[in-house]
This record gives sequence, C-alpha cells and structure tokens, in this order.
Amino acid sequence: MKKARSRGRRRHATAHAAAATQRLTTPPDAAPPARDRRLAWALAVPIVVLVAAAFWPALANRFVDWDDEPNFFLNLDYRGIGWPQLQWAWTTTLLGVYQPVAWMILEVEYMLWGLDPRGYHLASMVFHAGVAVALYALMLDLLARSGSRDPATPGDPRARVVGAALATALFAVHPLRVEAVAWASSQPYLPCALFAVLAVLAYLRAAGEATAARRWTWLLLSLILYAAALLSKAAAVPLAAVLVILDVYPLRRLGNGAGGWLGPRARRVWLEKAPFLLLSLIFAWLAIQAKSGGRSLVPLEHDGIAARLAQACYGVWFYPVKSFVPIDIAAFYPLPARIDPMAPRFLLATAATLGATIGLFLLRRRYPGLLAAWLSYLIILAPSSGLVRIGNQIAADRYGYVSMLGLAVLLGAGLARLYERTARGRVGRVAFASAGGGAVLALAMLSRAQCGAWRDSETLWSHALAHGGPSATAHYGLASARFRQLRYAEAVRHYVEAARLNPSYADAFNDLAMILGGCPEASCRDGKAAVAAATRACELTSWNQPVYLDTLAVACAEAGDFEAAVKWQQEAIDLLADDRQKDDYRTRLRLYRDRRPYHEAAAAPSSADSEGLGIRG
Repeated sequence: MKKARSRGRRRHATAHAAAATQRLTTPPDAAPPARDRRLAWALAVPIVVLVAAAFWPALANRFVDWDDEPNFFLNLDYRGIGWPQLQWAWTTTLLGVYQPVAWMILEVEYMLWGLDPRGYHLASMVFHAGVAVALYALMLDLLARSGSRDPATPGDPRARVVGAALATALFAVHPLRVEAVAWASSQPYLPCALFAVLAVLAYLRAAGEATAARRWTWLLLSLILYAAALLSKAAAVPLAAVLVILDVYPLRRLGNGAGGWLGPRARRVWLEKAPFLLLSLIFAWLAIQAKSGGRSLVPLEHDGIAARLAQACYGVWFYPVKSFVPIDIAAFYPLPARIDPMAPRFLLATAATLGATIGLFLLRRRYPGLLAAWLSYLIILAPSSGLVRIGNQIAADRYGYVSMLGLAVLLGAGLARLYERTARGRVGRVAFASAGGGAVLALAMLSRAQCGAWRDSETLWSHALAHGGPSATAHYGLASARFRQLRYAEAVRHYVEAARLNPSYADAFNDLAMILGGCPEASCRDGKAAVAAATRACELTSWNQPVYLDTLAVACAEAGDFEAAVKWQQEAIDLLADDRQKDDYRTRLRLYRDRRPYHEAAAAPSSADSEGLGIRG
C-alpha cells in the first residue's frame, strides 16, 4: 500500500512538473488580442516601405573594384542555372568562401539581370526587407515569451508591438546595414540572416508544440532553414549555440529552473540540439578549409593570442557604439600595423567586455534577458571579431549584420518598456512617436547618403580614406580607379602611399612599376624606379608569379636593359599557365628583342566598367 501511494505521489509530481514546464514554454500572454495582432501586422508594412526608401539610391550604384570583378565579371562559371553552374556552386571556394546557396541565388539573378548591377542591388533590398519582417516577427515572439517573467520586458501586448516595430525599423534603416545591401559581393549575408531568423522562429514554434510529431516537424523545418543559412554564409555557424541559450531563456528548458542540465527533460533537449551542433561543426571546418585555401586566414603566430583577444574585445564595442553614434561609417576600417593590448582603446574595450559579462551574469536571475542577448551577440560575433583573423580590417559593417540581431531584440524590449511607462497619456504617446519617428527618419537619411559612397570605385575608396582612415587597401583601390581614368600622376601617388603603408603589398609595387615603366605619358615614366618597384614585387612573391615578371621586363626595357627584359619576359612565358595570355607576352618579347620599350597606348577600363552599363568606375 505504501509503495502504491509512493508511486502515486511520483506520478502526481511528474504531472505537476510537466504542467509547470508547459506553462513556462507557452506563457499565457504569448498570444496578444486580435486587435493587437492586427496592429502588429499593420506595422510590418511601413517597415518594408522604410527599407525601400532608405536604400533606393543603391539602385543607381555600379559594381565596384572590390571583389565584384572576380565574383561577377571574370567569373564565367556562375552564369546560368544548368548542371555545370550548379556543380560549380556546390564545389567552389572562390575568394576563400563556401556558399553554394548564395551562388545559386546569384546564378538566378544573372539569368534575370545579366551583369546589370541594378538587378543585384534590387535583390539585396528585397532580402533585407525580408530580414526586417522576419526579425520583427521574432521580436514579437521572444518578447511575448519573456514578458511575464522578466522585469525588463513589458507585459502590455501593445507596448511589445510598438517596441518591436520601432526597434526593427531602427535596425533596418541604420547606415551600418548599407554595406550588406549596396555591395553586390556582400549579398550572401542577407539570405544567411533571413534563413537564420526563420530557423529560430521555427525552433521556438517547435518548443511550444504539445505533441511529439508536431514538435519534430517544426524541428526538422528549423534544421533545414539552418542548413540553408550555413550554405549561404558561414556567419550562421554560431547559431546552434544561440539555440542553447534560448533553451535556457526564455524557453527555460535547460538550467536550474527547468530540470537541470542533464536530467531526463534536459537530455531530450540536448538530443534535439545534436543535429544543429553537428551541422555547426561541419560548416566551421568547411569555412576554415576554404579560408586556408584562399590564403586569407592569418595564423595565430602572426600576432599572438593577447593581440587577438584585444582586437576581439574592441570589435565587441565597435558595432554598438557605431549604432548609437553613426558617424565615420566606412567601407574599410584598417587594422593597425601592430595591436598593443595595453593601448588605451584596447585595454578599455577588454575591461568593458569583462565587466559587462560579469555584471550581467551576476544579475542573471533578475534580468535573464539581458544576459541571453549579450551572450548571443558575443557568440555570433566571435568568428569575425578578430579571434580568427581574416584580412587586414579591424572591423567591417557586414560583420555586424547577423551579430546585431540579438541586441536589436534587446532594444525592442527596452523600447517597449519605455513606451509602457511613458505613453500612458496622449502627450506621452505623441512624444514617444515623435522621438522614435525622428530617429528612424534621421537614420534613413544617413543610409541614403551612405549608399552614395558605394556608387562606384572612385567614390568607394575616396570615402573610405576620408572616413575610415589611411590604409594601403583604400589607397590601392583609389589608385586603380585613377589608372582607369588615365589620371596616371594621381595613380602613382596613391600606389606609392599604398606601398609605404604596407611594405609587403606586392600588388601595389607591381602596379606602380607598370605605370613607371609602361605609361604612355613620358612625364610619368621612370625606368630606375620602375625596376626597383618591380623587383620588390617579385621578391615578395618568390619570383614565381608570371604577371610580376612581365612587369619587371617592362621596367627593365624602360631602363634600357633589354637583355634583362628578354630574360624576365621569357621566364614569365615559361611560368604562364593560361595560353590565352601568351600571345600578349610574346608580342612584348619581340619588342624587347628589337630593343624597343613597351608603352601602353591607353589604360583599358576594367572589365567591371566595360561590361557593366558602359560607365567608367
């Protein structure tokens, strides 16, 4: 009898715990009244309109001389949607990235627009609008789930709708989003973000389902969307860890308040997470392999762990600060030649990151949403924060596109709470609407102006130098633009500055040597300086690049050393793998044998200019 009563008590306790868990995962205020649902959907329309208004100037932009040329104009493999193009999309790591779904989307765009940049920019605007609407839906869901249990989140459904709409609009029209929308080569971040947000929405829906069949159906959909995000861009790799955070809060399926971390219910949660974590590991490995093959991955030994951590902490605060103070937003933020972890800006960023993390952890019971949003931001940003060094930028606007989504949700909660407290009367509502609307319109105007920075290669690199600071990359880009405009003297000045700022910049030395040795304007030629610059480029590339040897031959011929010119030109021909270029090289070889230098008749426009809309970049 005692055993029967004991079993009955255990069954009653299990049933009670299950009911409690159900109440936690499906709070009573998760579904707002019908009037508020209509308001929520009505506010989605102006969000889309605001996105279109803020980014419409991007439709007038051309392709730019920064990855657009190898991605589109020199890339014959993505032009179409047949089997060869699909096979290429699923096997290529062009420019060090693996993004087959993004390439398939671009293949469809090529079928629709050809090489007209307006079509690519329009597609980016549509994707960005889709991200904004999906983010808005995600905010409404998360705020509803946490509203009854977090004092930082309002309980009034209408306040949550207004806060989510305003936060989404502020995120969507912010000039930090311009790079991802106005730069064609950055488009893969947009479908990645869209699929990632939809994956989270499906995961939240699965957590609220009562039956196992429906729960696993939504989980499968979430997994498929997560795979699509990963196949669009590796920026979605950390999302699996974010789902674990959501299980702790607001779902409360893991942790001390929900059966612990390894209890029976917790094990079911971990089992559901296993395929997400497996996908995350697979695509993290693929991303590293792609970057290693593209030679853009900088080894840790180059600068040390302390410098990497300092850069990462600096990046943690870069995007929030730029969000609240949107000035000097640029395409390129150069990495210092050396990062000193004890320098004031890095030391302050490191201390602030540690302080914020420890402080929010101590407040986790009272304000769990703050810690959840902060950790989500850190985890998503981590791969592109500088812990893994790619290229020579200390930060990039596109890196904040996906990572800032979590902080946008936090902003929505804060604005909803502010609305709930201040907009109880007519005057308060008018003041809130005026301040919020004014902020959105101001950011939209800044974004319209920022779109102009991406109009063409000249405006891009001029703006980068003016607002991002001096950098070898920006000087080189502007030099190339000046070269295509036949403004050789200005091109020489910027090539010299690029080589000065980065003494290991082989391309800068090579292109400088080509102008000094082969420019059609005699006033810009200097054979001795050309030989010095070309020799430096060859030294930096171990004397095995035929393009640089060809330039060295041009420089030697201008300096009057035709024997050396013949020697280097013949070596360039021997190393050249592309038979289509050998005819040009042999033509120059004949010139040198006849003791004549090579002077270009004119600087041909880049393929990005000649094949686009017929306008120079």
